[in-house]
Amino acid sequence: APAPAPAPAAAPPGFVPLLSFALVVQSIDFAQLTGNMVAFSAFTQTAQLAIASQANIGIMPGSINVTLSPGSVALTASFSPPSSVQPTTALANLQAATNLCNTVAVLLAAVPSITAIATGALSVAVTSQPTLTWVAPPMPAMAPAPALAPAPAPGSAR
Repeated sequence: APAPAPAPAAAPPGFVPLLSFALVVQSIDFAQLTGNMVAFSAFTQTAQLAIASQANIGIMPGSINVTLSPGSVALTASFSPPSSVQPTTALANLQAATNLCNTVAVLLAAVPSITAIATGALSVAVTSQPTLTWVAPPMPAMAPAPALAPAPAPGSAR
């Protein structure tokens, strides 16, 4: 396998680290998964939990963005490590996580709503190695402008 691309040494000013990688989960019908909200939610939350445990950096599972798409089930995961963790350490942990695929498969296979739609034994493979990129932080939500008080009717103020 080719060596992963080196991460930029330092963050560009104002940018935040983003770790991302992709997996494929075999033996799950994507149409059945997306048609069953209980299974879909359980799949996403279980994948987040497995990834958080293997990242080994104290990230909360809900902080991991998981996107699912067809192709058995293609899973793309991305997250910014906690500020207390060096991004290169988080990347190294993910790259060294030899049990990542097995952990995802074992935890998914333990969820009844997922096994109910499985077409066979679950297996997981990495389709895109973990990478570290620097991205612009999301723009803060704009606060709504305060409502202006209605102007008094002309001639009504005396």
